[in-house]
Amino acid sequence: MSLNAIIESLVFAAESPLSLDRLCELLPEFEREEIKAALAALGRAHEVREGGFYLAEVAGGWQFRTHPYVQEYVARLAKARTAKFSPSALETLAIVAYRQPVTRTEIEYLVPAFAGDHLLIGTWIVENDQRVSITRQYQLVRPKDG
Repeated sequence: MSLNAIIESLVFAAESPLSLDRLCELLPEFEREEIKAALAALGRAHEVREGGFYLAEVAGGWQFRTHPYVQEYVARLAKARTAKFSPSALETLAIVAYRQPVTRTEIEYLVPAFAGDHLLIGTWIVENDQRVSITRQYQLVRPKDG
């Protein structure tokens, strides 16, 4: 398997830009200079290919980006996505929006489906000191043990 293919796969799968240091940590069997050369070769290969994406050095790391000339089409995909919430998640959001701040116990009393090991509610509900409120940040709500 080629180093270029390995690096391409890692950069593609990464959620954020991969730095050269991080790539070196992930690939200890390769020398730093080999990894740098492979990144340069991948960048050139994607430029020559004239495809819909390219390899860019961003925020101290490497990441695949879509070319600006395909932005119009990618924007269509982004518009097509809609948030999908389960009925119990929508019910819980409505209760929190109407009654906040509200305790977890009150929500569990009103919405029995809220109880469980983990619950991701549209990623808008955050629990702080036994109080629950809506925020614009994406968070995972976990029940407290005990």
